[in-house]
Amino acid sequence: MWTHRRTFWLIGHWFFIDHHRDDYSANLHTERKKECDAVKKNYKKLLDDKVQGGLPESVLEEPGIWTFPAKCCFWVWMDKSQLDDQGHPFSLTAQLRIVDKLEPARVQWNLCDSDDQRVAHLSSSLRKKLVPESERRRYPVSTQRP
Repeated sequence: MWTHRRTFWLIGHWFFIDHHRDDYSANLHTERKKECDAVKKNYKKLLDDKVQGGLPESVLEEPGIWTFPAKCCFWVWMDKSQLDDQGHPFSLTAQLRIVDKLEPARVQWNLCDSDDQRVAHLSSSLRKKLVPESERRRYPVSTQRP
């Protein structure tokens, strides 16, 4: 993850690039897509290799495993004609609150205080597959970086 931190940032920060606008935008879109696709492909290979090496496939469904959407769902700013309850256009802060509520996984790493909060948006069938907390405690996450 540390090696590909730039790409993780690109994938995690959704913004629209109109690649028909000009050559610069087209090039930016192409380069960003190429970089993100390469990391997604390498990540998939890494996971496939781990599963072939004996890692239970159910671990891949854990919320702690980083996964990439095939196509990011871009968040588009609301038009000024969209009004809040007071009749004012939505502020950027209000729009972010709305999108965070609609897409909880987008911000779960920063805002969750407990495991219950982290998995609250998951379906019950997926929650049943989670590794119990007692077992997860046996595998602490390292804070050291290469």
